[in-house]
Amino acid sequence: MDLNGVIAYLIREKLIEQQSVVEGDTALSGLSRRNLNTAVTCVSAPSYFVKVGRGPSGNSTVAHEAKVYHVLLADRKSNFQTYLPALYRFDQHVGALTLEYLKKAETLRRYHLRLGRFPVSIAIGVGTMLARLHSVKFPLSDGHQNALFAPGPAWALSMHRPTEDTFHQISTGNMELLTALQSYDEITSTLDRLREEWQATTLIHHDLKWDNLLLIPRIPKKSRLYVVDWEFAGSGDPCWDVGSALAGYLSHWLHSMPLIGVSPTLRYVDLASAPLERMQPAIQQLWNSYLRNRNIDMDEPRAKDLLARSTMFCAVRLLQTAYEQLQSSHKMAANSVYLMQLSANILARPREAAIHLLGIPIR
Repeated sequence: MDLNGVIAYLIREKLIEQQSVVEGDTALSGLSRRNLNTAVTCVSAPSYFVKVGRGPSGNSTVAHEAKVYHVLLADRKSNFQTYLPALYRFDQHVGALTLEYLKKAETLRRYHLRLGRFPVSIAIGVGTMLARLHSVKFPLSDGHQNALFAPGPAWALSMHRPTEDTFHQISTGNMELLTALQSYDEITSTLDRLREEWQATTLIHHDLKWDNLLLIPRIPKKSRLYVVDWEFAGSGDPCWDVGSALAGYLSHWLHSMPLIGVSPTLRYVDLASAPLERMQPAIQQLWNSYLRNRNIDMDEPRAKDLLARSTMFCAVRLLQTAYEQLQSSHKMAANSVYLMQLSANILARPREAAIHLLGIPIR
């Protein structure tokens, strides 16, 4: 299916009128990534985001996302549907998932870049959202988690052990990162341990990053939070989602530094346009909101274990970010080097990182 096919499909499904296309009331824009993603914007009617799978693999991920949607919408107790764009259709025959297109939304990354600050209210909203997600009930089969919802540990925990398939889609920059990573015995052994200790106890997003968190401004001052791109969602370790949310702040902090070369210097930290101390109140409230909405007291041992694991997963998510940034690069850039070094420091001293980097007090 191409862009014209998307329009024909929506007309056939009676989601848009042919007359609106003829009169120019409807506009298309391709937003393709792994699959054929199309935004269909209508002036006087609902707008749609249509995701069509590319090949068997793409069809499988789109079908999986549709099933995750049904699970999230079915759990009325968590009220998680408030974080989802509306679901209009899933057509298994053509592999098309049709969702609401949020015309006025911007990603959390763009929001923070535009605003130049880090509102505590947004961080509280993210913490609340994660707590609700991790309370959603998902399908069980014969006392075991349904295979469709058990994708296994995050792939970043195995990135230092590439398979033959990895080398078919790897860049020179990725190769440099993996080679450097494999030279850190302490990091690789920690990754192995975290993979073995993976606790698949809740439904998780698995790919929670600021680009998958959307905000729509509301009057007077509140914004509505949406979560998109559920292709990799499934049972997993809730600390992976929390760590990924925390990593968004640290990654933003590091990318605000005018990095030149690959030699660390405190001068870069001093020149950061988004200083860490301006983020820490938001980070702390995200964490507090998550605990509060999961009914966990911050002084109980369980909370301290969750914080330690979330901090370490935050470091691993930074490694994954570095890898993703290098997917079309011929060499390892300074940002990726610093992400790896920051990750190594956090994994070596997670308690100190939680206190001094994230600004979360441990009593």
